Amino acid sequence: MPNLVIRREVGWEQKPSSYTILIDGVEAGSVRQGEQVIIPVQPGRRSVQFRMGKCSSKPLELTLVLGKDELVEGSHPTKALPSLLGRALFPKSFIRARRLTTGFTSTHG
Repeated sequence: MPNLVIRREVGWEQKPSSYTILIDGVEAGSVRQGEQVIIPVQPGRRSVQFRMGKCSSKPLELTLVLGKDELVEGSHPTKALPSLLGRALFPKSFIRARRLTTGFTSTHG
């Protein structure tokens, strides 16, 4: 079974807030700043999204294959002014979800 390895970047605000992790629209856990969580998932096409209060990311579409983990990072603007403006003006795309491949070696699988 493949794993989604979810990582959250450290932001400027240093708050203990969490992103809720949604997989295929269903809550699958949460991740705090600087943390990494591992979520086993069934192979196939999956949608990953982050939510924090009224803010969210756009869904990230992935195709997961047996024996291969995928690394996904959640982040939002790391400077105070862009973060505050983005949260107020664009809450539905304030958080960024992106697939990372560079330097990722799976040890779970």
